Amino acid sequence: GQRVQVEFVSNVYEVGDGEVIQCNIRNISARKMAEAALLETSRKIAGLHQAAYQLETAEDEKDVYRLSVQAAETILGFLTCSLYILVDEQLIVVSVSSDAVAIEGYALDLKAGKGGLAAETLRTGNTTCFGSAEEAPTCCLEDPSLQSGISVPVGNLGVFQARSSEKGVFADEDVQLLELLGRYTAEALRRIRLQRELKEQATRDPLTGVYNRRYFTEVIAQETSRSKRHGRPIGFLMIDVNRFKQINDHLGHLVGDSVLREVGILLQSAVRGEDFVIRYGGDEFLIVLPETDGETCAIETRILAAVDRWNASHEELLGFPLTLAIGDAHWMPESEQSIEEVLAVADRRMYERKRGER
Repeated sequence: GQRVQVEFVSNVYEVGDGEVIQCNIRNISARKMAEAALLETSRKIAGLHQAAYQLETAEDEKDVYRLSVQAAETILGFLTCSLYILVDEQLIVVSVSSDAVAIEGYALDLKAGKGGLAAETLRTGNTTCFGSAEEAPTCCLEDPSLQSGISVPVGNLGVFQARSSEKGVFADEDVQLLELLGRYTAEALRRIRLQRELKEQATRDPLTGVYNRRYFTEVIAQETSRSKRHGRPIGFLMIDVNRFKQINDHLGHLVGDSVLREVGILLQSAVRGEDFVIRYGGDEFLIVLPETDGETCAIETRILAAVDRWNASHEELLGFPLTLAIGDAHWMPESEQSIEEVLAVADRRMYERKRGER
Protein backbone atom coordinates (compact mmCIF):
# COMPACT_ATOMS: atom_id res chain seq x y z
CA GLY A 1 0.00 0.00 0.00
CA GLN A 2 1.03 3.50 -0.84
CA ARG A 3 -0.58 6.75 0.19
CA VAL A 4 -1.66 9.00 -2.64
CA GLN A 5 -3.24 12.43 -2.78
CA VAL A 6 -6.62 12.48 -4.47
CA GLU A 7 -9.22 14.96 -5.61
CA PHE A 8 -12.81 13.95 -4.76
CA VAL A 9 -15.65 15.48 -6.81
CA SER A 10 -19.31 14.52 -6.41
CA ASN A 11 -22.36 15.56 -8.38
CA VAL A 12 -26.04 14.85 -7.77
CA TYR A 13 -28.33 14.25 -10.76
CA GLU A 14 -32.10 13.84 -10.85
CA VAL A 15 -33.08 10.76 -12.78
CA GLY A 16 -36.79 10.23 -13.08
CA ASP A 17 -38.29 10.33 -9.61
CA GLY A 18 -34.94 9.69 -7.90
CA GLU A 19 -31.41 11.05 -7.55
CA VAL A 20 -28.09 9.67 -8.68
CA ILE A 21 -24.86 10.64 -7.01
CA GLN A 22 -21.79 10.53 -9.27
CA CYS A 23 -18.39 10.46 -7.55
CA ASN A 24 -15.07 11.06 -9.31
CA ILE A 25 -11.80 10.34 -7.55
CA ARG A 26 -8.64 11.47 -9.29
CA ASN A 27 -5.03 10.78 -8.29
CA ILE A 28 -3.40 14.22 -8.03
CA SER A 29 -0.12 13.14 -6.41
CA ALA A 30 1.90 14.19 -9.45
CA ARG A 31 0.24 17.60 -9.54
CA LYS A 32 0.82 18.16 -5.84
CA MET A 33 4.44 17.14 -6.20
CA ALA A 34 4.83 19.60 -9.07
CA GLU A 35 3.20 22.36 -7.02
CA ALA A 36 5.48 21.61 -4.06
CA ALA A 37 8.51 21.64 -6.36
CA LEU A 38 7.40 24.97 -7.80
CA LEU A 39 6.96 26.44 -4.32
CA GLU A 40 10.39 25.15 -3.31
CA THR A 41 11.96 26.68 -6.42
CA SER A 42 10.23 29.98 -5.69
CA ARG A 43 11.52 29.82 -2.11
CA LYS A 44 15.07 29.23 -3.32
CA ILE A 45 14.94 32.05 -5.86
CA ALA A 46 13.52 34.45 -3.25
CA GLY A 47 16.26 33.37 -0.86
CA LEU A 48 18.92 33.95 -3.49
CA HIS A 49 17.57 37.44 -4.18
CA GLN A 50 17.86 38.17 -0.46
CA ALA A 51 21.40 36.78 -0.50
CA ALA A 52 22.17 38.99 -3.50
CA TYR A 53 21.06 42.05 -1.52
CA GLN A 54 23.29 41.03 1.39
CA LEU A 55 26.21 40.50 -0.99
CA GLU A 56 25.62 43.94 -2.51
CA THR A 57 25.98 45.55 0.91
CA ALA A 58 28.90 43.42 2.16
CA GLU A 59 31.87 45.58 3.13
CA ASP A 60 34.76 43.13 2.85
CA GLU A 61 35.66 39.94 1.02
CA LYS A 62 35.40 37.72 4.09
CA ASP A 63 31.75 38.71 4.44
CA VAL A 64 31.18 37.76 0.80
CA TYR A 65 32.80 34.35 1.32
CA ARG A 66 30.68 33.64 4.38
CA LEU A 67 27.41 34.84 2.87
CA SER A 68 27.93 32.85 -0.34
CA VAL A 69 28.52 29.52 1.38
CA GLN A 70 25.76 30.27 3.86
CA ALA A 71 23.35 30.83 0.96
CA ALA A 72 24.41 27.60 -0.74
CA GLU A 73 23.91 25.68 2.48
CA THR A 74 20.72 27.16 3.92
CA ILE A 75 18.89 28.27 0.77
CA LEU A 76 19.94 25.71 -1.83
CA GLY A 77 20.38 22.89 0.66
CA PHE A 78 23.95 22.04 -0.39
CA LEU A 79 25.40 20.59 2.81
CA THR A 80 28.86 19.93 1.37
CA CYS A 81 30.22 22.91 -0.55
CA SER A 82 33.33 25.04 -0.70
CA LEU A 83 34.45 28.33 -2.23
CA TYR A 84 37.88 28.69 -3.85
CA ILE A 85 39.41 32.09 -4.65
CA LEU A 86 42.38 32.69 -6.97
CA VAL A 87 45.36 34.25 -5.19
CA ASP A 88 48.81 34.38 -6.84
CA GLU A 89 48.26 31.34 -9.08
CA GLN A 90 46.78 29.34 -6.24
CA LEU A 91 43.17 28.39 -5.64
CA ILE A 92 42.65 28.84 -1.92
CA VAL A 93 39.68 27.49 0.02
CA VAL A 94 38.27 30.61 1.70
CA SER A 95 34.97 29.29 3.06
CA VAL A 96 33.31 25.89 3.55
CA SER A 97 29.95 24.54 4.68
CA SER A 98 29.42 22.61 7.89
CA ASP A 99 29.89 19.17 6.30
CA ALA A 100 32.61 20.11 3.82
CA VAL A 101 35.62 17.89 3.25
CA ALA A 102 37.86 20.80 2.26
CA ILE A 103 39.65 22.85 4.92
CA GLU A 104 39.75 26.64 4.92
CA GLY A 105 43.19 27.84 3.87
CA TYR A 106 43.95 24.74 1.81
CA ALA A 107 45.66 25.79 -1.43
CA LEU A 108 45.78 24.19 -4.88
CA ASP A 109 48.97 25.17 -6.71
CA LEU A 110 48.03 25.86 -10.32
CA LYS A 111 51.66 26.32 -11.40
CA ALA A 112 52.41 22.78 -10.24
CA GLY A 113 49.55 21.45 -12.35
CA LYS A 114 47.37 20.72 -9.35
CA GLY A 115 43.80 21.75 -8.75
CA GLY A 116 41.73 19.03 -10.39
CA LEU A 117 38.18 19.98 -11.33
CA ALA A 118 38.42 23.38 -9.62
CA ALA A 119 41.40 24.35 -11.79
CA GLU A 120 39.66 23.09 -14.92
CA THR A 121 36.52 25.08 -14.09
CA LEU A 122 38.53 28.25 -13.58
CA ARG A 123 40.52 27.72 -16.78
CA THR A 124 37.53 27.06 -19.06
CA GLY A 125 34.91 29.17 -17.31
CA ASN A 126 32.45 26.31 -17.81
CA THR A 127 30.22 24.56 -15.29
CA THR A 128 30.56 20.82 -14.71
CA CYS A 129 27.81 18.67 -13.19
CA PHE A 130 27.77 14.88 -12.78
CA GLY A 131 25.51 12.40 -11.02
CA SER A 132 27.69 9.32 -10.62
CA ALA A 133 31.31 8.27 -10.31
CA GLU A 134 31.12 6.98 -13.89
CA GLU A 135 30.14 10.44 -15.14
CA ALA A 136 32.76 12.26 -13.05
CA PRO A 137 35.68 13.91 -14.85
CA THR A 138 38.95 11.99 -14.62
CA CYS A 139 40.37 14.68 -12.33
CA CYS A 140 37.83 13.62 -9.67
CA LEU A 141 38.61 9.91 -9.69
CA GLU A 142 41.09 10.13 -6.80
CA ASP A 143 38.13 10.50 -4.41
CA PRO A 144 36.15 7.22 -4.41
CA SER A 145 33.41 8.65 -2.17
CA LEU A 146 32.45 11.32 -4.69
CA GLN A 147 29.27 10.39 -6.57
CA SER A 148 27.65 13.72 -7.47
CA GLY A 149 29.08 17.18 -7.90
CA ILE A 150 28.72 20.66 -9.34
CA SER A 151 31.65 22.96 -10.09
CA VAL A 152 30.80 26.50 -11.25
CA PRO A 153 33.10 29.45 -12.00
CA VAL A 154 32.93 32.58 -9.86
CA GLY A 155 33.73 34.83 -12.79
CA ASN A 156 37.49 34.66 -13.28
CA LEU A 157 38.03 35.05 -9.54
CA GLY A 158 37.43 31.55 -8.24
CA VAL A 159 35.27 28.43 -8.18
CA PHE A 160 32.24 27.28 -6.19
CA GLN A 161 31.77 23.54 -5.69
CA ALA A 162 29.03 21.36 -4.20
CA ARG A 163 29.44 17.60 -3.79
CA SER A 164 27.72 14.51 -2.46
CA SER A 165 28.47 10.84 -1.77
CA GLU A 166 25.03 9.92 -3.17
CA LYS A 167 24.18 9.44 -6.84
CA GLY A 168 21.96 11.77 -8.83
CA VAL A 169 21.66 14.42 -6.13
CA PHE A 170 21.84 17.54 -8.29
CA ALA A 171 19.24 18.55 -10.88
CA ASP A 172 19.47 21.09 -13.70
CA GLU A 173 17.73 23.59 -11.43
CA ASP A 174 20.50 23.21 -8.83
CA VAL A 175 23.11 23.97 -11.48
CA GLN A 176 21.27 27.11 -12.61
CA LEU A 177 20.81 28.39 -9.06
CA LEU A 178 24.45 27.77 -8.11
CA GLU A 179 25.57 29.53 -11.29
CA LEU A 180 23.37 32.46 -10.28
CA LEU A 181 24.95 32.51 -6.81
CA GLY A 182 28.39 32.35 -8.43
CA ARG A 183 27.60 35.45 -10.50
CA TYR A 184 26.31 37.32 -7.45
CA THR A 185 29.49 36.40 -5.58
CA ALA A 186 31.76 37.53 -8.42
CA GLU A 187 29.94 40.87 -8.72
CA ALA A 188 30.26 41.50 -4.98
CA LEU A 189 33.98 40.69 -4.98
CA ARG A 190 34.64 42.94 -7.99
CA ARG A 191 32.77 45.80 -6.32
CA ILE A 192 34.73 45.49 -3.08
CA ARG A 193 38.05 45.22 -4.91
CA LEU A 194 37.26 48.25 -7.05
CA GLN A 195 36.29 50.26 -3.97
CA ARG A 196 39.52 49.22 -2.28
CA GLU A 197 41.54 50.16 -5.36
CA LEU A 198 39.89 53.57 -5.57
CA LYS A 199 40.52 54.15 -1.88
CA GLU A 200 44.15 53.13 -2.32
CA GLN A 201 44.50 55.58 -5.20
CA ALA A 202 43.03 58.34 -3.05
CA THR A 203 45.25 57.63 -0.03
CA ARG A 204 48.50 56.41 -1.62
CA ASP A 205 51.33 58.43 -3.10
CA PRO A 206 51.53 57.31 -6.76
CA LEU A 207 55.33 57.54 -6.94
CA THR A 208 56.39 55.71 -3.79
CA GLY A 209 53.34 53.62 -2.96
CA VAL A 210 53.31 54.79 0.66
CA TYR A 211 50.40 56.70 2.18
CA ASN A 212 49.93 60.35 1.26
CA ARG A 213 49.41 63.36 3.50
CA ARG A 214 45.66 63.24 3.01
CA TYR A 215 45.59 59.80 4.58
CA PHE A 216 47.63 61.06 7.52
CA THR A 217 45.01 63.73 8.15
CA GLU A 218 42.31 61.04 8.20
CA VAL A 219 44.11 58.47 10.32
CA ILE A 220 45.74 60.67 12.96
CA ALA A 221 42.38 61.57 14.54
CA GLN A 222 41.57 57.87 14.91
CA GLU A 223 44.99 57.10 16.36
CA THR A 224 44.92 59.91 18.92
CA SER A 225 41.44 58.81 20.02
CA ARG A 226 42.63 55.22 20.44
CA SER A 227 45.77 56.42 22.21
CA LYS A 228 43.67 58.28 24.77
CA ARG A 229 41.45 55.23 25.36
CA HIS A 230 44.39 52.91 26.01
CA GLY A 231 46.79 55.42 27.54
CA ARG A 232 49.52 54.61 25.01
CA PRO A 233 51.73 57.23 23.32
CA ILE A 234 52.26 57.67 19.59
CA GLY A 235 55.77 57.86 18.19
CA PHE A 236 56.74 59.89 15.12
CA LEU A 237 59.79 59.72 12.86
CA MET A 238 60.32 62.59 10.42
CA ILE A 239 62.72 61.51 7.67
CA ASP A 240 64.53 63.45 4.95
CA VAL A 241 66.77 62.17 2.13
CA ASN A 242 70.18 63.81 2.48
CA ARG A 243 71.69 65.46 -0.61
CA PHE A 244 68.49 64.93 -2.57
CA LYS A 245 68.83 68.23 -4.45
CA GLN A 246 72.29 67.12 -5.52
CA ILE A 247 70.83 63.83 -6.78
CA ASN A 248 68.22 65.67 -8.86
CA ASP A 249 70.63 68.33 -10.16
CA HIS A 250 73.48 66.00 -11.15
CA LEU A 251 71.76 62.69 -11.91
CA GLY A 252 68.36 63.86 -13.09
CA HIS A 253 64.82 63.65 -11.82
CA LEU A 254 64.33 60.08 -13.03
CA VAL A 255 67.10 58.94 -10.70
CA GLY A 256 65.63 61.15 -7.98
CA ASP A 257 62.24 59.52 -8.42
CA SER A 258 63.88 56.09 -8.30
CA VAL A 259 65.60 56.99 -5.03
CA LEU A 260 62.31 58.13 -3.50
CA ARG A 261 60.66 54.86 -4.53
CA GLU A 262 63.53 52.88 -3.01
CA VAL A 263 63.33 54.87 0.23
CA GLY A 264 59.59 54.17 0.40
CA ILE A 265 60.27 50.44 0.05
CA LEU A 266 63.04 50.55 2.66
CA LEU A 267 60.85 52.34 5.19
CA GLN A 268 57.93 49.97 4.71
CA SER A 269 60.23 46.98 5.16
CA ALA A 270 61.49 48.34 8.48
CA VAL A 271 58.21 49.17 10.22
CA ARG A 272 55.63 47.01 11.96
CA GLY A 273 52.30 46.05 10.46
CA GLU A 274 50.41 48.62 12.52
CA ASP A 275 52.73 51.52 11.59
CA PHE A 276 52.04 54.07 8.82
CA VAL A 277 54.64 55.29 6.33
CA ILE A 278 53.61 58.60 4.76
CA ARG A 279 55.16 60.75 2.07
CA TYR A 280 54.89 64.05 3.87
CA GLY A 281 56.15 66.25 1.05
CA GLY A 282 58.97 66.32 -1.50
CA ASP A 283 61.74 64.10 -0.15
CA GLU A 284 60.31 64.05 3.38
CA PHE A 285 58.64 60.99 4.88
CA LEU A 286 56.76 60.60 8.14
CA ILE A 287 56.30 57.37 10.07
CA VAL A 288 53.47 57.13 12.60
CA LEU A 289 54.14 54.53 15.31
CA PRO A 290 51.04 53.74 17.39
CA GLU A 291 51.47 52.13 20.82
CA THR A 292 55.25 52.40 21.04
CA ASP A 293 55.56 53.86 24.55
CA GLY A 294 57.43 56.60 22.76
CA GLU A 295 60.26 54.20 21.92
CA THR A 296 61.21 54.89 18.32
CA CYS A 297 64.85 53.76 18.54
CA ALA A 298 64.22 50.18 17.41
CA ILE A 299 62.47 51.28 14.22
CA GLU A 300 65.15 53.87 13.53
CA THR A 301 67.87 51.22 13.93
CA ARG A 302 66.08 48.93 11.46
CA ILE A 303 65.74 51.77 8.96
CA LEU A 304 69.44 52.61 9.10
CA ALA A 305 70.36 48.93 8.74
CA ALA A 306 68.11 48.68 5.68
CA VAL A 307 69.82 51.74 4.17
CA ASP A 308 73.24 50.16 4.77
CA ARG A 309 72.15 47.00 2.95
CA TRP A 310 70.79 49.07 0.09
CA ASN A 311 74.07 50.98 -0.23
CA ALA A 312 76.02 47.72 -0.35
CA SER A 313 74.11 46.59 -3.43
CA HIS A 314 73.68 50.00 -5.14
CA GLU A 315 77.07 51.65 -4.56
CA GLU A 316 77.45 52.59 -8.24
CA LEU A 317 74.08 54.30 -8.60
CA LEU A 318 74.69 57.64 -6.86
CA GLY A 319 78.45 57.83 -6.54
CA PHE A 320 78.04 58.38 -2.80
CA PRO A 321 76.18 56.56 0.00
CA LEU A 322 72.49 57.21 0.44
CA THR A 323 71.81 58.59 3.93
CA LEU A 324 68.71 59.70 5.78
CA ALA A 325 68.23 62.36 8.43
CA ILE A 326 65.75 61.15 11.06
CA GLY A 327 64.09 63.19 13.78
CA ASP A 328 61.99 61.56 16.47
CA ALA A 329 59.25 62.75 18.83
CA HIS A 330 56.29 61.28 20.63
CA TRP A 331 52.84 62.44 21.67
CA MET A 332 51.52 61.49 25.10
CA PRO A 333 47.74 61.09 25.51
CA GLU A 334 47.75 63.16 28.72
CA SER A 335 49.85 65.91 27.12
CA GLU A 336 48.48 69.32 26.22
CA GLN A 337 50.72 69.39 23.15
CA SER A 338 48.99 69.24 19.80
CA ILE A 339 50.05 66.80 17.10
CA GLU A 340 51.33 69.75 15.07
CA GLU A 341 53.61 70.79 17.94
CA VAL A 342 54.98 67.25 18.29
CA LEU A 343 55.64 67.05 14.54
CA ALA A 344 57.49 70.36 14.76
CA VAL A 345 59.78 68.79 17.39
CA ALA A 346 60.48 65.81 15.13
CA ASP A 347 61.06 68.15 12.19
CA ARG A 348 63.51 70.29 14.16
CA ARG A 349 65.48 67.24 15.30
CA MET A 350 65.57 65.95 11.74
CA TYR A 351 67.09 69.20 10.46
CA GLU A 352 69.61 69.22 13.30
CA ARG A 353 70.81 65.80 12.18
CA LYS A 354 70.70 66.87 8.55
CA ARG A 355 73.05 69.76 9.31
CA GLY A 356 75.35 67.27 11.01
CA GLU A 357 75.58 65.28 7.78
CA ARG A 358 76.97 68.21 5.82
